[in-house]
Amino acid sequence: MKFGKQYSNMSVFMAILHGVLIGIGAVAVIGLLLMNTNGKDSAGANGDKVATSGPEGKDEQPVADSEAISLVAKQHGVFSSKEAATSFMNENPALAKAALVEVDGQFYVWSMVGAAGSTIPVSAEEGTFRKPFTANPAACEAVGASKLREVMTATELAQIKSLAKAEEGVEPDEKTKAFNSHIAAMTTFTDDVGIVKLHLLSHYSHTDPCVKISF
Repeated sequence: MKFGKQYSNMSVFMAILHGVLIGIGAVAVIGLLLMNTNGKDSAGANGDKVATSGPEGKDEQPVADSEAISLVAKQHGVFSSKEAATSFMNENPALAKAALVEVDGQFYVWSMVGAAGSTIPVSAEEGTFRKPFTANPAACEAVGASKLREVMTATELAQIKSLAKAEEGVEPDEKTKAFNSHIAAMTTFTDDVGIVKLHLLSHYSHTDPCVKISF
């Protein structure tokens, strides 16, 4: 009986010891988990960011003065295909200096572009009317036409011609050279500022599309 009593006390002691050890182990594991979690939270609080859209463009600058320009065109018609619009122009000798301007898949036949409020001559006999619109050339820098805004707001031919001159000591890239050559060609073709603007707008709305035109 004495041996059995002693054995029971030993069992109780061992059970208590095991419980204490298990408790210490559980506390240690929970402590380690909390330390890891706090470490991650601290790293996030210290400025680490998760990349959501690729590396930041350090050289990118916001586009300056990207407001649209209010203009008006002398419109002769609008067509759903370039072929139909071209055919219409070819059949009318009076449209020899007209141009196509593409907007949202539609081809507009215009013969002149001026500032909003310009007294562009129109007539019911010709079937022409003034078409107000806005042009935003903010994206044109990518195709070398960063000065298109200045062309569209110029009031004299000399102002437009001066924009084609390279800055002293600066070698323009190929796209800018192409833009300058377009100005040179158009100012040779005509001395009418409204027609020069029209053809440059036509080129940069269709061939090298960068102008956003809205009605």
